[in-house]
Amino acid sequence: MKPSPGLTLAIGLWLGATLLVFVVVSYNFVGIRRSVAENPRLAENAGFSAEAKDSTVRQSVLYVYAGELNRALFYVWNRTQIGLAALTLFLGLMHFPRAGLLLSLTAAGVIVLTLTFYLGPEVTNVGRQLDFVARDAVTEATFARFRVLHLSYVVAEGVKTVILALASFLALHTPRPS
Repeated sequence: MKPSPGLTLAIGLWLGATLLVFVVVSYNFVGIRRSVAENPRLAENAGFSAEAKDSTVRQSVLYVYAGELNRALFYVWNRTQIGLAALTLFLGLMHFPRAGLLLSLTAAGVIVLTLTFYLGPEVTNVGRQLDFVARDAVTEATFARFRVLHLSYVVAEGVKTVILALASFLALHTPRPS
């Protein structure tokens, strides 16, 4: 029996978009120094050179804006993922009622709900406390909380991605019932 094209497409879209969002948000901070190095007018207006100390770069409007852009991307993406989770689970229930696949799609959906309604807002709130602030002016507890929240978010995204890859494998390689 062939896999459900709609289910396979939905899982593939979810997995592919997850990887694309990861690439985009990863570049937003890393790309600041590269952009400043390649564009002298940007460097002039940014107020720092490509060789500037990290503390100078992190207190710049460009860096804070990159953080805001990432926050906005994750806000929209996480809500979009809720729809993708619902769609894949619906298609799985309708066309492919196998326990392993349904369990993996449910687990990915639960992770998305955690990212959307707990970790995402917490990373945003604590991250904004660090915007425009010299690193020596922020308590170690605030940094520690941000690191734990950010790492938890990244790990949850990684686990979700692995689960989606597994779901994709199961959708493609497990025969559907007649």
